[in-house]
Amino acid sequence: MASEIDLRKQENARLMAENAELKARIMKLEQGSRKPQNNSSKHVINSRAGQADKKLARENAKTLKNLFYGFLIINIIYILIRIFYFYSTFTTWVAVKYFTTTGITLYLGYQLLLFGSPRYQNGILISPGNDLAAKGLTEYMFDVIHVTWCIHMLSIVWESAWWFYLIIPGYAIYKAWDVLLRPYYGANTNETPGLSKRQQKKQQRQESGTSKVKYVKH
Repeated sequence: MASEIDLRKQENARLMAENAELKARIMKLEQGSRKPQNNSSKHVINSRAGQADKKLARENAKTLKNLFYGFLIINIIYILIRIFYFYSTFTTWVAVKYFTTTGITLYLGYQLLLFGSPRYQNGILISPGNDLAAKGLTEYMFDVIHVTWCIHMLSIVWESAWWFYLIIPGYAIYKAWDVLLRPYYGANTNETPGLSKRQQKKQQRQESGTSKVKYVKH
C-alpha cells in the first residue's frame, strides 16, 4: 500500500515538472514572436522621426538661404542707388538711420542662423534646428527684417518712409497686449457671468426659504 502511494506521488511530481517545462517553452516562444514586432514598430517610428527631421532641416536651410540672398540684394540696391547715385542727399542723419537699421537686421539674422541651422556630423544629421516657421518670437524677428527691407527700398525715393519704422514698436506693443494682457483681461470678464450666476442661485435659495417660512405662518 505504501509503495503504491509513493509511486503515485512520484508520478504526480513528474507530471508537474513536465507541465512547468512545457509552460516555460511556451513563454519563450511567445516572447520570441513578440520581439520582432516591437523592433519593427520601433524601426517605423524612428524612420518617421528621421524623415520629419530631414524635412525640417531642408526647410530651415532654404529659409536661411533666402534670408541671406534677400539681405544681399536689398543692401546692394540701396548702396548703389541711394549712396552712390544720390550721394549729395545722403546726409549724416540718413547714414545713421540706414546703418543702425541694417545692424538690427544683421543681429536678428545671426540669431535666426544660430536658432535654425541644421547640424551635421560626418554627413549625418544630428539636429535639424528649431522650426523657423514657428509662431512667436521667430515670426516677429522675420517681420522686423522684412519691414526694414521695405523701408530701405521706399526711402530711396521717399525720405519720409523712415517714419514707417514706428510700425515695429507699435506691433510689439500690440503683440504684448494680445499675448500678455488680453488673456488676463478676458479671464476677468469671463469671471463676471460666473459670479452673477452664483449670486442668482443664492438669491433663489433665499427666496425659496422665505416663501417656505411664509407658508408655515399661514
